[in-house]
Amino acid sequence: MLPRTEYSVVVAVSTDLAFRAFSDLSRLLGRSIYEDVSWVEGKPWTVGSRIRSVVHKPLEGTTLTVVTAYEPPSFVAMIHHAFGVTAEQQISFSRTHNGTNVRMMIEFVGSSPELPDELVRDAIVFHARDTLETMADLCRRWPPESSD
Repeated sequence: MLPRTEYSVVVAVSTDLAFRAFSDLSRLLGRSIYEDVSWVEGKPWTVGSRIRSVVHKPLEGTTLTVVTAYEPPSFVAMIHHAFGVTAEQQISFSRTHNGTNVRMMIEFVGSSPELPDELVRDAIVFHARDTLETMADLCRRWPPESSD
């Protein structure tokens, strides 16, 4: 299994707005990829809070996630458990001349006792990209920010 994957997008909004879009988990629903994404423990987006995601694509399964850092508007870290694999995810938000660069890095630990490493890795990469692309889509749909 690859020990790390990275993905990034640039969105033409402030870091505050990009961070708010990332934090809106409802953006993941209604597209036949996720059946459910819900908070199952703790106050949302506090260290130690937990999310359960039921996914249909590209593999069917459930991911349990623990928030390990939440520092608006610049950084989020989480640990995911699915298919016998643990993945540490870090997302950083940094201002650029044309918006905000949102960069995600995921480190993998372990391997699935039931599925080939490549299949699990590809599913994690799919969801990493989908997470940032849905955030970028939400940023594009929101009204332009005022230039106060």
